[in-house]
Amino acid sequence: MAEKQEKKKTARRKPKQAVVESRGLGAKQLVAAPPPALQKLQETIEADGGTVLGTYRDPLGGNWQILAGLPLGKVQPTPYQRDLSETHVARLAKAIDKLDRFLDPVIAVRSNDGTYWTPNGYHRLGALRQLGAKSIVAIVVPDQAVAHRILALNTEKAHNLRERALEVTRLEHGLAELDDRPEKEFETEFEEPALLTLGLCYQQNGRFSGSVYQPILKRIDEFLAMKLSKALEIRRERARRLLELDEAVSAAVAGLKARGFQSPYLKAFVVARINFLRFKKGKAEFGETLDRLIAAAKKFDISKVKPDQVATAAGGGGGGGGGGESGGGGVWGGTGVQPPAGEGRASREGGGRGGGARGGGGGGGGGRRRSEQGADFRSVARCPRAALRDLDRAGARWDGSGASRPGLAARPSRCLEDPPPGDRRRSRT
Repeated sequence: MAEKQEKKKTARRKPKQAVVESRGLGAKQLVAAPPPALQKLQETIEADGGTVLGTYRDPLGGNWQILAGLPLGKVQPTPYQRDLSETHVARLAKAIDKLDRFLDPVIAVRSNDGTYWTPNGYHRLGALRQLGAKSIVAIVVPDQAVAHRILALNTEKAHNLRERALEVTRLEHGLAELDDRPEKEFETEFEEPALLTLGLCYQQNGRFSGSVYQPILKRIDEFLAMKLSKALEIRRERARRLLELDEAVSAAVAGLKARGFQSPYLKAFVVARINFLRFKKGKAEFGETLDRLIAAAKKFDISKVKPDQVATAAGGGGGGGGGGESGGGGVWGGTGVQPPAGEGRASREGGGRGGGARGGGGGGGGGRRRSEQGADFRSVARCPRAALRDLDRAGARWDGSGASRPGLAARPSRCLEDPPPGDRRRSRT
């Protein structure tokens, strides 16, 4: 046997570690005489019905901040946050009520109309309102620009693509009125350009499949050099083209369903088939790419699609639809993809057709209910790692077909069906 060559491990660059206690202010430096601008904000808070609990400088940057109690009615979420989760609010309210304490101040920035915007306290604010609280403790930041950096400060970040996209789209609309600078200057706040385009799509279609198109947008979308007010016009046009593409893709998916295909991955399958960017490197131009994709989606030939292609794209589990009682009418190839009529038949003597595998092994059963070697390869989808390990111990060849070499038996593990007595033979060849 040839000796295994050890691969040279590439050393990962470790992030540069800061010298311990080398930055910021010491504990006794956090309190000092506040500047005149901060004193004016203190007076404003008192005039708004609030109470200044204290002033201090933040320990990292030395910026002045005010710890204050504010009337609950004066505090509002920034207008470009994600939608409120009633379930999260109820759970948070229950926890606060049980503890009978509010220990997590929100960040607040006073706007020109006397409202205090909080970029990170939407759910805590909702929980206190649900509990009937009169006031809330907040860290009031004098700099209004902090509220605009919501994505960097928001500790209650959106958890899925739809909410993230809607959040940054609302932020862009708000900033276009408050701070109409070029879009490129807000890269930190907007996170990635694809979110700006997807957010406009979600506003028009709440069920838009943004995750299907996000990989493509990452290749063709970029932050614009023009001011936000002008950039929004370009974004709306890009969203319109993307929705046009989605309409064409949805028509192709409807055709596949009419043929009998049933899978949650059909839209992803169609997009993958028409995505020519898979064979290109680097960035591509937005308009030209959408033109080609829309044309390809409209010409999509559903008659050429085969069940195994959809199953592979879905990343379905291995194991064929074996013969006998476990054959024909079952889920095709263990993938979760229902085949068109006539495609799922399997004879009583032979195995069913195979499918794509997630983590190991494709289709084809080997025999009536079990393979002739004693292992039920349909069970590989339920426990692929143990099954492949047992096949390896038995000396069997696993080539994705679902069958071992003639004459070799795979000792089944706990996740496999036990083979008939007398078929537990093993080979050392």
